[in-house]
Amino acid sequence: MKTLSLRSGVALGLFAWLGCAQAAAPAGFQLVWSDEFEGAAFNAQEWTPRVGKAHYSQCRAEHVSLTNGCMQVLAAREGNHYTGGGLITKRTFLEGYFEARIKLDGGRGWHDAFWTTWLGSMTDRAPELKTKPRIEIDALEHYPTFDAHKFSYGIIEWYPVKGGLSRATHTTPANLDADFHLYGFEVTSNYCNFFFDDQRIQTTDLRGVEQTDFHLWLTAIATASNAVPKNGGSLFDYLRCYKADAATYARRQQDFIAKLDEALGPSKSRGVDVWIEVADFGKLGGWQVMRDQRARVLRGHDKADKARPPEQLVARTRVAVATAGTYRLWVRGRDFASEQPGKRNFAVAVNGQRAQKLFGTHHQDGFAWQDGGTFTLPAGEAALELVDTSQYYARCHKLLLTTDLDFRPEKTGPHGNVKHLDATAAK
Repeated sequence: MKTLSLRSGVALGLFAWLGCAQAAAPAGFQLVWSDEFEGAAFNAQEWTPRVGKAHYSQCRAEHVSLTNGCMQVLAAREGNHYTGGGLITKRTFLEGYFEARIKLDGGRGWHDAFWTTWLGSMTDRAPELKTKPRIEIDALEHYPTFDAHKFSYGIIEWYPVKGGLSRATHTTPANLDADFHLYGFEVTSNYCNFFFDDQRIQTTDLRGVEQTDFHLWLTAIATASNAVPKNGGSLFDYLRCYKADAATYARRQQDFIAKLDEALGPSKSRGVDVWIEVADFGKLGGWQVMRDQRARVLRGHDKADKARPPEQLVARTRVAVATAGTYRLWVRGRDFASEQPGKRNFAVAVNGQRAQKLFGTHHQDGFAWQDGGTFTLPAGEAALELVDTSQYYARCHKLLLTTDLDFRPEKTGPHGNVKHLDATAAK
């Protein structure tokens, strides 16, 4: 039986990070809108049906029905294709906690989902919307190859950078197509929490990620040519949307941001630290901003060309340096242990002086910090350059200039703490 009472939960502090806190409708959140799907048909004032071709499904409004207090998306073979579809909220949201109670169809080849996009419908593709910052939040994706005990969740950034911010799978002893289960997410400008059956399963760092209002989608489609329905369709018991006041958000974010910072590694040495996000360089040359292993990075060219103009090999920026002194340079680049290690290299210059070594040459899988030697810097500003020496998928994530010559950064390092003086320059 459905209830609309708020589960008060415990405040999500350090206790929540142990996975012990009740998470759905957190304390201080208020219900702002819901649909319990109790009527005879979906409310066309609140919902847009998903229509059109999607993988192997022809999505139609008539594939959506309300029965026994649930919205069902029909799963069946229909001639040379399959049924499919779902509902998209006409309302838009930017932050809050969102929860859906769902029972999967469970058939082979069917993709059930609870997710967000910036589009109001599959046909709303106004050109001016394509250059707005946007991310896709997937609270539930049940891929056609998954069994009834596993689902995927995560975030994709589509613009201005394209790539995965996070992606994980959750495995449970519960049978997801035998009963209803709760899928939820809480999104703010700084983080996104994912929940399953009232428990937080992941926190994704969203600081520095541009966002815009989104619509909520409840959908099911066939994504395999040999799809076989099991229960006749996916069932959505309800969608509930909550929001908290500014004071509640401020209290909650303190704990989550502190933990996210802790996961980044040491943020402060015993000296003066200048942390630099290279994706914020003012002039990119031929480098491109992209996502790689959840990090926002600069990537060089994918194919060497001896005739390529020098200006297409160098990304530049200027940053503020408050204190004169001797600084050690640290560079976080990507390399591989066995797949042509060291080939994806690049150089770094500080005030026109190149470091004596190349980077992206640590011969480890993934990103790692490399020591770039010391530089004497005056107070004022420093000019930084990345030089695409390999012209072969060089990737740089972050730089550090520190007066603590014994300090060694770890993990990803904290977010940048310095202003790029030419960040608005032509790129």
